[in-house]
Amino acid sequence: MANLVKKKIKGKIYWYIGESKRIDGRVKRIWQKYLGPAEKVAEQLLDGAVPQEVDVLSLGLCAAMLNIDEKIGFTDIVNKVISKREQGLSYGEHLMLTLINRLDNPVSKNKFVNWFDGTVLKRIYPVNKQYLSSQNFWNHWNNISEENIDNIQEQLLEKIIPLCDVSELCFDPTNFSTYIEEHKNQMIMQFGHAKDGRKGFRQVNLSLLVTKKEGIPLWHRTYNGNINDVTEFKDFINILIKRVSFFAKKCKKITLVFDKGNNSQNNVKNVSNKLGFFIVGSLKPSQFTNLFNIPLDDFKDEFITSGGKKVFATSRIMKIYDGNKKVVLTYSNELAYKNKIRIEKALNNTLNKLKNLQGRVKNTKLTRDQILMKAHDIADKQYLKKLIRYEVGIDGTLKFELDEFAYNELSKGFGKNILFSDDLSLETTDVVRIYNSKNIVENQIKNLKDTHMISFTPMWCWTDQMIRVHAFTCVMALLFLRLLVKQANKIDLSQEELICQLCKIKLTLLKMPKSDKIHCKITRPNEYQRALIDVFAIKKYI
Repeated sequence: MANLVKKKIKGKIYWYIGESKRIDGRVKRIWQKYLGPAEKVAEQLLDGAVPQEVDVLSLGLCAAMLNIDEKIGFTDIVNKVISKREQGLSYGEHLMLTLINRLDNPVSKNKFVNWFDGTVLKRIYPVNKQYLSSQNFWNHWNNISEENIDNIQEQLLEKIIPLCDVSELCFDPTNFSTYIEEHKNQMIMQFGHAKDGRKGFRQVNLSLLVTKKEGIPLWHRTYNGNINDVTEFKDFINILIKRVSFFAKKCKKITLVFDKGNNSQNNVKNVSNKLGFFIVGSLKPSQFTNLFNIPLDDFKDEFITSGGKKVFATSRIMKIYDGNKKVVLTYSNELAYKNKIRIEKALNNTLNKLKNLQGRVKNTKLTRDQILMKAHDIADKQYLKKLIRYEVGIDGTLKFELDEFAYNELSKGFGKNILFSDDLSLETTDVVRIYNSKNIVENQIKNLKDTHMISFTPMWCWTDQMIRVHAFTCVMALLFLRLLVKQANKIDLSQEELICQLCKIKLTLLKMPKSDKIHCKITRPNEYQRALIDVFAIKKYI
């Protein structure tokens, strides 16, 4: 144990630090270092104990993502697919830095260097800042083709599938509206049906396949904004058929969950026969209205949702899509009430508008056809079709009334959904449970659209190739996010809280006076941060 030693030489006091040990029965000095006279020691204690320079860097999230990278080998896979001469950062390192940025603080490539300087990454990747310029990023992205992206995804499948449960998978397409105008040879950004309800914008379509249990994305595809869901699902099935062996190695029975917008006879047949997956999906109510005549007394099966709400169900074996399917009809009191309120509110609003139009067209110069067109625009909304009967007389008089029979027929479907599965061994409540889990893929789409994390939009690119790479980096960031959540599942934190706690783990660099040595210290962690430091081996990246 070291101790201080005071020596008096020629009347002056000098201080030493050293360590003594008993050897062969005698105390001997093992080592000793001169500190100086008392005045100098006092000066060092009073002034030298304060750091001359302090730098605080983001550590937690960066280190955790690098830890995930070591497990799935993302950087190595990218470098294997896309190689370059040893100059600056490799393709894998470029993309890895992009993924970390998308989860930590998504910024444009012009601001990337400023973000990089505030993280521990500058110690791990000590590169010239010119390699992080926006132009350098674009130069790298220009060499990443759609084939490269598919090859990377395919090799990642081999790493990811052993880590997760693939017995139940969820598929859903979505789109992202953009403000970007049309450019030459541009195909992806097109006008189409916007799922966020925003009209008049070009959009980018993206289909996503995730695991039901953990929401881990397994495959994605970026495609033209004017292609409908049914057509895309057909192409997506063909993509999976080519890679079905990856799934078969892990699980013999796989169920694919998708929405009614993807239904077609060929799609259902291909999923069952060629892909070999079981199906759980939903049917369009307008095509099976006869099921709404089933009395509520037959809804004997009960299912409790994750939100604690009751759903009642009944089932039938029916022949649809060229085969016997288990068709499940569900009923929810809360949903029925919401449906009723929504339709009645829309009806009252529409009837008031027609009454207003009726008063305005008296003694008007409008022709009968013009009045009919105005009445059509008001009354023939998709969810109100056939509920209101209207006619315009030869003299231009507008007459209208609510069709009570049509309303009663429509009300039979309030609160009801129609599900189906080709797995006849499933219990009725199992079909409901599996389909209700479809919200896991919807939650991942919400993560992609989160403006504070990942942030698919706004896109700072406009060519098809750049858009594909941008979408790829966003989905890969989502992959890392879900793997972070999975690895930290024993710590009682939500996804948002997990990222927040990781971001609060900082590295402090201290430069002491009269010394060139840099001392590294992690900021004082709380109990959650201490657990995360162990789970992701964060100290390894200091």
